[in-house]
Amino acid sequence: ESLSEEEICERLLAKLKEFNPDTVIISIVEDNYKWADSLLHVVKTYNSSIPVIVGGPTPSAAPDVLIENPRIDFLVQGEGEGTVVELCDLLEHNSGAFESVRNLWYKVNGQVCNNPLRKFLDMDAVPVQNVELWDRRHFYKPYDGVLYWTGYFEMSRGCPYQCTYCVNHTIKRSLKPSGNYFRRKSPHAAIKEIKYHKDKYDLKRIVFCDDNFLLMSEQKFIQWSEEFKDAWMTEIDLPYWIATSVEFINPRTLQLLVDTGCDGIGLGVEAG
Repeated sequence: ESLSEEEICERLLAKLKEFNPDTVIISIVEDNYKWADSLLHVVKTYNSSIPVIVGGPTPSAAPDVLIENPRIDFLVQGEGEGTVVELCDLLEHNSGAFESVRNLWYKVNGQVCNNPLRKFLDMDAVPVQNVELWDRRHFYKPYDGVLYWTGYFEMSRGCPYQCTYCVNHTIKRSLKPSGNYFRRKSPHAAIKEIKYHKDKYDLKRIVFCDDNFLLMSEQKFIQWSEEFKDAWMTEIDLPYWIATSVEFINPRTLQLLVDTGCDGIGLGVEAG
């Protein structure tokens, strides 16, 4: 709506007064940290006792830095699906047993505490996204000069590479006790979720958020591609976009992408 930062802060304050939340949760990447901090200032100015929980790439890469922010009460390092549920249960019942919640950083009498990490989720067990509360304008995404009603989904999480310009290797190192950083959903599980949203919201285009959509051995690709192609063409059959790296571009992978309606590939430039 072309609002200024001041107007957005005023709108947030009005929403806080209207909704009076029990907690505020915000995801932070490095580029939006200063702006996120401004929003948290609004929250704490409204009510300093509202618990603020942060998570996302930057808290996972540098939890010891962000937890020092006086406006942050709790920090989730790594995957947050289980951690946030357990933490909110404790907050709801006014329990201070935060030491039982893995992946959690918090403060006790000004002292920073951090708990052990939990194992990574089984990707096929990740719940279907609930986007019912989204502003519908989030679905409109431009591509190649056209606005599409678009859904964003993941087939995998993580990246095993060590590119020095990317934060992934830092997060991977910080989450080493959690297990294998790169994990993939089965095509069946991923497409089941996509079909649910396609049918419910009449999606016209799909974007895959994977760091590297095609990252797998040639032998694995042969099996995976057959399962993906059959399920995709039967249940979805929409244009889609992926990110990958050049070593996975070959006649076999390109043919799959053409056959299944991929119309865009983002490639990282890893040397120059």
